[in-house]
Amino acid sequence: MIRTNKEQQIKAEKKKLIIHIGSVKTGSTSIQKTLRESYEKLRKYNINYCEVIKGFYEYTLTSMFIKHPENHILFKKELESRNIAPSILIEEYRNYWNKVFLKNKEKTMIFSSEHLSLFSFDEESMLNFKIYLDQYFADYSIIIYIRDPINWLRSQVQETVKNGRRVSITKYCDDLIDSKESSLYNYEKLQKWGNVFGKDKIIVRQFDSEHFINGRLIDDFLYAANLDYKALELKEIKANTSIGYYSTLFLQTLNQSFPVLKNNHINNERGIFPYHFVYRVYSKDIDIYKKLPININKEQAEVINKELLKINKMIYGDCFIPLIKAEIQEVESLKNEVIPRSYFVKLINNYNLFIEELLHDMEKIKANTERESNIKYQSKFYSVYYKSSKKYNVILRNICLYLFYKVIGLKEFDKNYYLKRYPHVCDKVKDPLLHFMLRGVYRGYMPNKKFSVNNYIENHTEIILNGKNALLESNKEQKKRKVF
Repeated sequence: MIRTNKEQQIKAEKKKLIIHIGSVKTGSTSIQKTLRESYEKLRKYNINYCEVIKGFYEYTLTSMFIKHPENHILFKKELESRNIAPSILIEEYRNYWNKVFLKNKEKTMIFSSEHLSLFSFDEESMLNFKIYLDQYFADYSIIIYIRDPINWLRSQVQETVKNGRRVSITKYCDDLIDSKESSLYNYEKLQKWGNVFGKDKIIVRQFDSEHFINGRLIDDFLYAANLDYKALELKEIKANTSIGYYSTLFLQTLNQSFPVLKNNHINNERGIFPYHFVYRVYSKDIDIYKKLPININKEQAEVINKELLKINKMIYGDCFIPLIKAEIQEVESLKNEVIPRSYFVKLINNYNLFIEELLHDMEKIKANTERESNIKYQSKFYSVYYKSSKKYNVILRNICLYLFYKVIGLKEFDKNYYLKRYPHVCDKVKDPLLHFMLRGVYRGYMPNKKFSVNNYIENHTEIILNGKNALLESNKEQKKRKVF
């Protein structure tokens, strides 16, 4: 059934869209996880949190309006992989979002994507974006959090080091300060949003726990969105917290000694990979409270302060971000005496605890496998797999699957065929099955002669939207049909 313009307009008059646009490193992941976990509770209060996979907002919704969507790496990648015209892909996106908005029954819908604050909308594209949204919504709130520049730079350095990149801290900060596209500079971008959506619709909040409502980010966000945070009482979920001072120094040296990539390939000599679930062992509990030094010269301080003077006029309430001063400190290089032995003792203990958790889970799997038939237990494992999808990311779940298959055996995976078809894998990994579960399945590699990951995905696109594993889903279907 296709709605008429009049029907859509009547529907739009009753709906409001809250767009949370970041900025980067201001607790967006925490807000998103809290809203996701509170999805059913929010619906009871006539609120719909629109959750889609990472990157979906930035290049599917926005691609319909910007002048050169093919410049976006994800859009370009999808064009190349599917060999279709940009206009066809954009039409697919439009149909998808039409369905999303038409299905929405709640009075308020929330978008949250920190990268929207970075997206290079020109004002004409922004206007077309709003015209499209006006079919479904009658009111808007654009929410952005702004962080103190020095703390933002420090957080960016820690995040980059945590993700395995080798960087010169001083040069990296200089590049961020020099780039007008970084999250240090939001005023001009907010002007575009304000010119199109209305300056009274732009809500700028200071990212500082001392200024949060009740000292909680989620309460502050709901308050900014004019939602009843007291009645909702959402349980806040902390996410993607920064690592500490010693951890930054340690990982910085690790990245230099054992880079994640070596000759443009995964470095097998490195035993610790930059996955967030692993780096939870680098918690601040094992570290000291010491701030990583950030160098700012006089010219840089003047540029940043000029931005702050304009942003402070937009921040809601009596809050403001203090102007910064030029400061040159010695960025410590890692020496043996810099990090105390007590830190490494705690770090190793944290790793042992993490490994014990995995081993404990494997013991459960092994015990159940010995008691029950593989097929019967697989159905139980699938249930655990899907229930844990909210707790663990795709990589961690696939590691669990890998360990599971090592216990019960995976007949569908042909090791010899895999190595013969993808000879470059031989030089990268010792275990082809692990490579397939973590990387190959998402690159369309075939685990045997008969099963095509790409063909399966084409006929089951929903598994990509849900972050599922193609071979696992196929195996589940075959067990139901009792054929293989």
